[in-house]
Amino acid sequence: MIFLSFAAVKAGNLKDAKTQIKQEIARLYEENRYLLESNVLSDNERKIYNSTTIQMDDTMAQNALKALSVWMERYYGRKVIILIIITKEFVIAHRLSYSNHPHSRWFIFLLRSFLC
Repeated sequence: MIFLSFAAVKAGNLKDAKTQIKQEIARLYEENRYLLESNVLSDNERKIYNSTTIQMDDTMAQNALKALSVWMERYYGRKVIILIIITKEFVIAHRLSYSNHPHSRWFIFLLRSFLC
């Protein structure tokens, strides 16, 4: 199971919210470093894994959970559940902050990436 909580994301602007979400994703990758020591990742996938840091670009962040779930499925031999906790306060704060912001599409796309 992959557990991701947005409860810690309390940024007042899009740039900081992205950074905080990337921190949460990078934390997940650190928790699952055993995948690097296994034989389930190709050389290219190892490079992607090691590039998944707080400094990753937006596209990499949008694909990070899907990639991690694929690798974990290979490792465990069964489907992986992704549990994302989004608090009411998080949704309200970001709806108010970004509803008219031109970059709100990034945030919506990120959430859709997690859910699809």
